[in-house]
Amino acid sequence: MQYFIQLVKDLKEGRIAPVYLFYGPEGYLRREAVKRLREYLLPGGADDFNFVTLDGEAATTAEILSLAVMSPLFSGKRLLVVSNARLFHNKKGSPEGGEEAAGAPRGDETHLIKYLAAPSPDTCIVFDAGEAADKRKKVYKEIAKTGKAIEFSLLKNEDLSAWLQKQARMAGKTLAPGTAAAIMARSGNTLQSLSMEIEKLIAYVGNHKTITPEDVTAVTPPGLEEDVFAVVDAIGERNAARAIAGINRLILQKNSPPALLGMVARQM
Repeated sequence: MQYFIQLVKDLKEGRIAPVYLFYGPEGYLRREAVKRLREYLLPGGADDFNFVTLDGEAATTAEILSLAVMSPLFSGKRLLVVSNARLFHNKKGSPEGGEEAAGAPRGDETHLIKYLAAPSPDTCIVFDAGEAADKRKKVYKEIAKTGKAIEFSLLKNEDLSAWLQKQARMAGKTLAPGTAAAIMARSGNTLQSLSMEIEKLIAYVGNHKTITPEDVTAVTPPGLEEDVFAVVDAIGERNAARAIAGINRLILQKNSPPALLGMVARQM
């Protein structure tokens, strides 16, 4: 959690890097980090035309950088978010595959490395590489030197418990002893899963002020490993096997397929 706290502190104090690389299994906080950057760079939402999202699999590095060097519309700053940034994976899409991944940069990598030597002061680029990035690649090392490369690792149980307590307080509820542990035991250790479960529990208890372990038993299916957020992430990362596995589990838990489609569409 410290990596996220430090990022928010830097933003509040005006220390915004020209280029970020986000990666790691904690997808919920990766999304939250982009939201925080947008709030600080484009306050009030009135400058949405300077918020640009691109698919790193569809757009070339040259196209991305051509947008980066353009002046923002009506002054201000531009936030450019590149999802599915495969540029930071090795040829097998994993940080563990082969010595060739650590070799000299070629093609798109070279273009980005040249840009990093003198990045635009008006544009902040966020590359979201998904769950993994190859730290051996020169382009990774250059971003870590010029900007910030942040690994969004899974949180420790005590941090997850504190986060659940905070979400309950924000809704005017409290968690009875053992409730946070019960939620984590059934929903896993990602904020993606926990966020959905705490929302369900808050709605379930209604006017009651306390959420108990019994409420968790009543609402949360045992052994829940995937939720709609994880499915959305898998779809966004073009991970068909993980997306289908998650959807299958949700259907086996008696969720309605049309309802699942609606939730996925809403998150997209």
